Amino acid sequence: MAFKYNKQVSLSEDGVYGPNSVGHKYRPASYHGVNARRRADKSRWAYPTSAEYHVFNLADEHQEEMDENGIKDIRWMNDNDSGLFSMVDDCSEILGKDEERLAFFPKPMNEADSWHGYPVDSSDLGENLIEYWHNKELISNTTYLRLMRHKI
Repeated sequence: MAFKYNKQVSLSEDGVYGPNSVGHKYRPASYHGVNARRRADKSRWAYPTSAEYHVFNLADEHQEEMDENGIKDIRWMNDNDSGLFSMVDDCSEILGKDEERLAFFPKPMNEADSWHGYPVDSSDLGENLIEYWHNKELISNTTYLRLMRHKI
């Protein structure tokens, strides 16, 4: 794996990471884990849970832009506001055991609940988020076109 992540992140006794800098917790789902048994309806991470948490934080901890009312929430939320998408280094990192290069983190039912996530392809990735990544130069022109065509 080329991307760097903190392998020493603390995991609580109940299996939860965090809270992160925006106050969210992450609970890895064992059925999506690197050692999970293959199931047709579940994707699996290619890396340990500390890497999952890193990929989650890439999507969740983006609040750097200011609007007229203060900080604007620009987390990597999908177009229908149902969860966060994440990628690493211009989608160059394979995150899932089936070569997935994106991850999806569904929004929890309650704000206090922990998040979880899993590797996905680009079929449900919204155009607004792709445009945002491209405008911020987080993805190249080639990756932009591939994502817009749902080829990643």
